[in-house]
Amino acid sequence: MQNINEIFNLIMIPDLGGVDYGDHHAMVYGNHLYDEAGNNSLNHSLEILKYNNTDKNYTNAEIEAFIIASDIKEKMKCHYLVYDFDLGKNREACYSDFCIILDRGKEMSRYKKIFEYFNIPMEIYKDSNLVEQEDILIIRNLIRLILAIYHHEYDTNMRYYFVSVARSYIGNMNDEEIFKHLENNTFYESDIYKKALEISKKIDSMTPSLLLEEIISSYEFYKHFILVGSVRDAIIRLDYLLDLASSMEVLGFTVLDFIDYLNNMITSGTEIRYKEAKNANNSVKIMNIHKSKGLEFPICYFAGLKEKFNLGDLQSRFMFDSTYGILTPFWENGIGTLFTKELIKNKYMEEEIAEKIRLFYVALTRAKEKMIMVLPEFKKMNRVKSRIDYLSGMKYRSFYDFLASISFNLKDYAQTIDITRLNISKDYEFGIRKKVEKYHGDEVMSFKNLEVDYHVLEERHASKEVHSILKVDDAKTLDYGTKIHEMLEETDFKHIKEPNSYVKHLLDTFDFEHASIYQELEFVFTKDHQEYHGIIDLMLEYEDEIKIIDYKLKNIEDEAYIRQLNVYYDYITSVSDKKVSLYLYSIMDNKVKEVEVLNV
Repeated sequence: MQNINEIFNLIMIPDLGGVDYGDHHAMVYGNHLYDEAGNNSLNHSLEILKYNNTDKNYTNAEIEAFIIASDIKEKMKCHYLVYDFDLGKNREACYSDFCIILDRGKEMSRYKKIFEYFNIPMEIYKDSNLVEQEDILIIRNLIRLILAIYHHEYDTNMRYYFVSVARSYIGNMNDEEIFKHLENNTFYESDIYKKALEISKKIDSMTPSLLLEEIISSYEFYKHFILVGSVRDAIIRLDYLLDLASSMEVLGFTVLDFIDYLNNMITSGTEIRYKEAKNANNSVKIMNIHKSKGLEFPICYFAGLKEKFNLGDLQSRFMFDSTYGILTPFWENGIGTLFTKELIKNKYMEEEIAEKIRLFYVALTRAKEKMIMVLPEFKKMNRVKSRIDYLSGMKYRSFYDFLASISFNLKDYAQTIDITRLNISKDYEFGIRKKVEKYHGDEVMSFKNLEVDYHVLEERHASKEVHSILKVDDAKTLDYGTKIHEMLEETDFKHIKEPNSYVKHLLDTFDFEHASIYQELEFVFTKDHQEYHGIIDLMLEYEDEIKIIDYKLKNIEDEAYIRQLNVYYDYITSVSDKKVSLYLYSIMDNKVKEVEVLNV
């Protein structure tokens, strides 16, 4: 790809990059098989897709993700061809031929949501944090439960460990079972407790790895993994944890040391990174530049180029340099800095920019056939006759700056994307999939009524029942409300940084900071010899009261909803002496209404 030479001939100079690229390091790119057997009708040149983000309703990351997803969809629709070395000929591109390379990984989850909205499969290449995984948290609490039994500490903490395991996919208990065990003090009759008790009897002779193996075997972790998604990923996590335990016991760590280590990692937020194996499946790959090293893909998109380089070290008052040593500020009517700091900063910037230029080179050489860069419109067109000068290069603060400095030289490869034609939508945030084109055919569908002889014995619900078939528009509205409901269900109200309008309204209406928060609280309750099954959307428990909030699509005036909330009231008052208040929240109207308690 001669385009790479065109770029680095201009920006990689001896003072920034450490080499004279044009004279000594320019390479001949491409494989002659592309010319001899490949599809010469295709344009394999660099493409620069520019856009103007003027209204700021969407972030650059959102716009770039929509541009890339739309482009991939178009290429798939047009049967875009790539060369297959195994087949020795061209073939139609599949999703696994596309790769998206970002400067850093913070937007990868957003990309995945947007691609799911487009019905495009995507696989993220990044290291995962072991301490954030549910199975590791379960093992941590199982070890705590075992140690509590070993030390005969039957206190509140021990009951907490029991409940956390019981509610997990390992214990698989419902809330009613757990509540009965705690209320009747019969948790020692459960399999969870019995297995922990048996392990506690042998703990004196166990090393950390032996304890882990015993826990994994006794609680049948591998059997339960089928309940939580990727069995392969879960096995990799356990294998990594076992290797970690084995390494620690070689250093003399005991079981107590190991649980202290795990607990400190989890509570402090420290990361234990591990690599997940990747599937060779048909999906678009997304990764950062460092992860892309050693990999190649027929078509590579480069996005997130506007992100600023991390230069936080330059802000520190104390610095170290191999030439100037330790640099400290001085005091003279205020804090002052030595002139040597400017020398160190200049040297640091030279090395940092040189490293970024080399990193950008690594990124671009991942493309076997085509590079596509997606970035904001250049503010002005800059032309370089031979190569960038040193002072201009020292102003680089992003990969975008590299390209902006030679924008006129690359103008033939650039085109402007009209983002108003992308149909960008926030629906991706709620898991709503983009509509697939309707099927148009001559075949007529026929419907037959099937008569079934049946009779109802007895049925009672806490929630309102619908007895008619929904119209198409009603079904769409209901589906939208369901997506918002799911979003609220998954929201961490205490730690959310950028709440949407629905979450913000709830945060402004209720005090979440001083409440214990229960979401999707399921219960089974018997009243007047009738059994009711319900799920409380949101419950906030304070020191002296409890507030129950139920989410509704729009109408919150229906008497059925009031009766429903009163069933929730009856259940909660049966297990708590606190004052209970009831509320309905209209999703469509973004409105909260307090509901009266009946028969009190």
